[in-house]
Amino acid sequence: MFTYRQILHKAWQITWQHPALWFFGFFLAFLGVGGEIEILLGSISLGDRQALIPSLLRGFVEGGLFSWNGLLGMAQALVQRPFSFLSLLLWLVTILLLTAIVVWLVVISQGAVIRGVVTAVKGKRESWAKHFEAGLQTFWPVLALNVLARAFFFTIFLLLSSLAFWQFSGGTLLFLVTFIVLVAAIVVAAFITKYAICAVVLRGQPVRAAIGAAVALFRRHWLLSLEVATVLFAVYWLVTILLVNLLVSFFLSTLRVFGPQASIALVAFIVILIITTVSQLLLAVFHWAAWVLVFEVLTSKKELLVSRLAGWFEKMAGR
Repeated sequence: MFTYRQILHKAWQITWQHPALWFFGFFLAFLGVGGEIEILLGSISLGDRQALIPSLLRGFVEGGLFSWNGLLGMAQALVQRPFSFLSLLLWLVTILLLTAIVVWLVVISQGAVIRGVVTAVKGKRESWAKHFEAGLQTFWPVLALNVLARAFFFTIFLLLSSLAFWQFSGGTLLFLVTFIVLVAAIVVAAFITKYAICAVVLRGQPVRAAIGAAVALFRRHWLLSLEVATVLFAVYWLVTILLVNLLVSFFLSTLRVFGPQASIALVAFIVILIITTVSQLLLAVFHWAAWVLVFEVLTSKKELLVSRLAGWFEKMAGR
């Protein structure tokens, strides 16, 4: 039977001993390293009127972007200042193109790391190109799962924001129950998405079958999934806090020894930026490696990983 410590230790071994996965970890870090608990904590502010989504929508509406005058102003700018308008349009197209490339690499990186972790467990070493090819093969189903998840998250975020933005008229108890249910839906969807992506990459299942399998897997192991997410979140924040303290001490010590020159401060900043980037990409690979190992254990025929809380409850009940 596996323990969380063994899962984490193996995930770190794979992360450290397979640098071919580090490139993909850089792009996985764009998805966030804190995981499902970070999503849960980040959802708390979405009921605030000053949250990002309602503020953004309110700014667009109040600014008149979607009004007739706003559209007329854009048309006049195209006629009166065509070169300026086209330059702006070119910048927007460039930004969209770069964003599309980053999204493409992020999706490929998910498949590459998941396949790479399983390959590493089998004791094999593959090149960066092999990992990239593996991610490319499952690009479309993994992209579909990410799009479905983001669309679901966005819908729930809008519902959460609307509770405050439209001055929810229900009672306090009903407000809290609705808020908790919506936040729980976000966290559950995050778990299901992660399991479904693993099912697509490792089992070759189509999107619909992968979602069904992920839902069934989460229903059987929802408490264990939450425990794993909590442990990974704790590891992430412990490492982050330690790293921040060390980097701040390094920066202050550098300025104290060499003086507050701009060049010294710039070099120290670059060193801190490099260390931060490397740590985040390593944490991203570690995070996904741990979940891949959990998925492989949970989908095995033997029950090799069980919930600690469930075990404690059974002991307390005298079973």
